[in-house]
Amino acid sequence: MKLAKLALACVLLAVTTVAAAAEPMPTRFTAYEVHLDPGSAKLAAWQVEVVLADASASIVGVEGGTTPAFREPAYHDPEALQAGRIVIATFTTGQDVSAGSQHVATLHVAETPGAESPTIRVMAAADPAGRTLRAEARIEPSRDTP
Repeated sequence: MKLAKLALACVLLAVTTVAAAAEPMPTRFTAYEVHLDPGSAKLAAWQVEVVLADASASIVGVEGGTTPAFREPAYHDPEALQAGRIVIATFTTGQDVSAGSQHVATLHVAETPGAESPTIRVMAAADPAGRTLRAEARIEPSRDTP
């Protein structure tokens, strides 16, 4: 009888462990702001690569930034949204370009809680005359994200 109870307890423990492991991880949605800083030069065009640190995460949306020249969403391949890497880019021919740090885009990401922030790399940046610029990039969770 004791052996049967012990076997039953082992089976219940195994079933509970398997059921807990099969539960999907919770998902949260985080908005990440993309900022570019060309220093004292005016920024008119840019292209960046963003790579998600969490392999199970996916980009679910791309919005423009708050900088007047870059309020429209950046160009991107919609098929790349579900991948862990995306290249976004845009340019302006308007007169509303500015220098200094600028919020140029927002990415919306579905990820597990505690995921590391994505990484970002500037691929290209240019001034209104089309000259190549050296720009620094950073990506950080939006202050509006809970």
